[in-house]
Amino acid sequence: MFDVSRLWPVLLLIPVLFTLQKRTKPPYPPGPFRWPIIGSMFSMPTNKSWLQFTAWKETYGDLIYLNVFGKPVLVLNSIEAINDLFEKRSNNYSDRPQRIMGNLSGYGHSLALRNNDVVNHSSLLELSAQRLCLANIEDPENLAHNTRKMAVGNIMMLAYGQYTLDEHETEELVIIAQRVMHNLAAVMTSYKYLVDVIPILQYLPSWFPGASFKCVAAGYKSALQEFYDKPFENVQQQMKSGVFNSSLISNALQKLEMEDLQEIDIIKRSAGEMYGAGTDTNISVISSFFLAMILYPEVQAKAQQELRDTLGEILPKLSDWERLPYIDGIVKESFRWNPSVPLGKMWNESIYSQV
Repeated sequence: MFDVSRLWPVLLLIPVLFTLQKRTKPPYPPGPFRWPIIGSMFSMPTNKSWLQFTAWKETYGDLIYLNVFGKPVLVLNSIEAINDLFEKRSNNYSDRPQRIMGNLSGYGHSLALRNNDVVNHSSLLELSAQRLCLANIEDPENLAHNTRKMAVGNIMMLAYGQYTLDEHETEELVIIAQRVMHNLAAVMTSYKYLVDVIPILQYLPSWFPGASFKCVAAGYKSALQEFYDKPFENVQQQMKSGVFNSSLISNALQKLEMEDLQEIDIIKRSAGEMYGAGTDTNISVISSFFLAMILYPEVQAKAQQELRDTLGEILPKLSDWERLPYIDGIVKESFRWNPSVPLGKMWNESIYSQV
């Protein structure tokens, strides 16, 4: 017969081993309570996460540690911590975390504009700024409409070679783009979908209980494909007729020696990303600037005086930027005061190291 008393040494050894294991792990920064297995899942915000992270700073400090189903998450709540990791040790933290829901929705190959693209198209930006100023002088009641028209026109010219489409086509494209950007925000929200926490769920069939995210992803993917295809097909038709302007799409298609479906898909996505990344963010930034000038007329007056003192009656250009430090400060403060996008994105550790 088995003697139960023999189990006592083993039972007494378990807490000792557990304590030793905890001591061998590096100390983590403070953070919300972590449950066994699921960790900080119930504490992880799914909506307006930056507000919760900011509130946690008062309790946990600049570095906040969470763990969701074994996935460690480190929240940086100060510019010093951000510079220390992403500037001084950027080689260690240069990757982006994988978003399973993003991949399922078709956002897995998202591209971004490079910094030098702004310089290459400075003349277009200056012309657009002049058009916006003139439109606001002639029709100040429609400030928001004028701003959107300018932002859409910029991207349409760069990506598709048309400053504007007709009103119906423009409105249709804007509606599709807004839907796509809304969907992107949804899939990038911190762990809103359980599949981002438990990746194996992506292999479940859509009819399986709890796999409704697959139907959501399919809808997102369909909208994204329509967003890529519609304006691209317009440019193709113009090129066939022989009447078209230089653009990202037309230039790229002319360089193709033969029809390559993979290359064509990359061209579509590149143009679509330009529209998706540039339109709403530009509108938001410019609108925030207008709001700031309305709320603080004394700041507006100082900016106007700087323009008069520096340039006289000449319209400013991007090359004059360094000569206008006060206006430069206003623009930067507009970014800080009411950012159009989360300027600090989630990063992934590419080289394992201790913080």
